Amino acid sequence: MEVTINDLKEILANTSFGNNAKLLDANDSLREEGVDSLDLLDFYLNIEEHYNIKVNDEDVAGLLTLKDYQKYITEKLNEG
Repeated sequence: MEVTINDLKEILANTSFGNNAKLLDANDSLREEGVDSLDLLDFYLNIEEHYNIKVNDEDVAGLLTLKDYQKYITEKLNEG
């Protein structure tokens, strides 16, 4: 399964961050662009459900951009 930035934007758009997700660049810092901690929690829970993976709590701090999430998810999918 390919993980695209557009897919991640759609998942993020399903949080209270909403349609602002579509304006993000892959390398934008999510926090600096206004994604708060509740949105991030919702985002990675939705990622877990969508991709059927587990996002480890200790890994979340290092996931700053959509590009980081894309790489992380791809690696998780390739582990299985």
